[in-house]
Amino acid sequence: MTKKQIEEAPTDFFAAHQQEITTHPTSPVAYVDKGWSHYSRHEFDQAMAAFEQAASLDNQSIDAQYGLGMAARAKGDKARARQAFEKALALAETSLDVAKATMMRRMTRSALKGIEE
Repeated sequence: MTKKQIEEAPTDFFAAHQQEITTHPTSPVAYVDKGWSHYSRHEFDQAMAAFEQAASLDNQSIDAQYGLGMAARAKGDKARARQAFEKALALAETSLDVAKATMMRRMTRSALKGIEE
């Protein structure tokens, strides 16, 4: 990146994710990013909506299911969180990206333990 590009880069990640969705409205990655932006602001209903939109655009998205589980857990919806985490684990089992699948299984199992305790 040039110095000018760095200076012009957005510092508001939420605005950047909104712009990404405007530019790429069918990108599940854009909605996963938006979900994490809402999550970081403790806007769990909006985070869940964004992760659900990502999952509807790509029903094989481990990231969407994991994010949905995290937002549901933070909101206190243990049943929805468990459902999303179990779906993430199932998707990880069939993923061709072995390294990512391994990482997501570990993260998801850890998150599930937090619900069950």
